[in-house]
Amino acid sequence: MYKFRPILKSLIWGGEKIAPYKGIDTDMKAIGESWEISGVKENESIVAGGADDGMTIPELIARDRRDFLAKRTSTALAWSFRC
Repeated sequence: MYKFRPILKSLIWGGEKIAPYKGIDTDMKAIGESWEISGVKENESIVAGGADDGMTIPELIARDRRDFLAKRTSTALAWSFRC
């Protein structure tokens, strides 16, 4: 199991309640979004701790593709998860 560093987005509509609610220690103000896990370019989640510390989601998937992606999917989703 992996733990990832939080991705917090400071946005004009943000506030200061989400970080303490989620137990995240940060000085960031006006947090409008908290991304739990992301593979979006330039916003990739980064592993926090363990043997893979510092690796991004795309790096983990590239290395261990079959372990990360579903081996079986429903027929409707099969095209999305080709390994």
